[in-house]
Amino acid sequence: MEMAALPIHKLLRKGLDAYETRQEQKIEKYAEIAERGLGVMEDQRNLVRLTWVLGIANGLLWLIVIVIPRVLDNVWSVAIEFDDNASWYVFVVVFGLGLSLTYALFRLKFQDLEDPNIKDDILSSFHRSEHANRRFLIWLFSVIGGLVNAVLLLTLEVYLSGSY
Repeated sequence: MEMAALPIHKLLRKGLDAYETRQEQKIEKYAEIAERGLGVMEDQRNLVRLTWVLGIANGLLWLIVIVIPRVLDNVWSVAIEFDDNASWYVFVVVFGLGLSLTYALFRLKFQDLEDPNIKDDILSSFHRSEHANRRFLIWLFSVIGGLVNAVLLLTLEVYLSGSY
């Protein structure tokens, strides 16, 4: 008696569907975490606290680089020995601090950034477009702020360590 085997295309489709479901669950989990992070910035008091925490963390990172030469180089080397991809986490932390701090500072300045109060009137389409452009520019300048922070910090690290 021979067992009826599933055709290969059905077996592949079943495996692919299971993989896609797992990926979608991961993406939803990360989106929920990001949403909670941005939700913290809606409350003015929490936003001020977050800005202070990010500023102090970034300042401590700069102070560590100034006081202890070659610290980022050593951390980078340890990360590379641990895992080739882990070295990028070091850069992401440095970049992420600058990006988050810059974005938090912009959120202090433009408090209606994520939730605009645009009334439905004749110029509402123009106001929505203007708001979207402002939000895009703030995210763009936040990314630039993160990159500038990371590049300047790494440049200072190289200069102070004398390895240039």
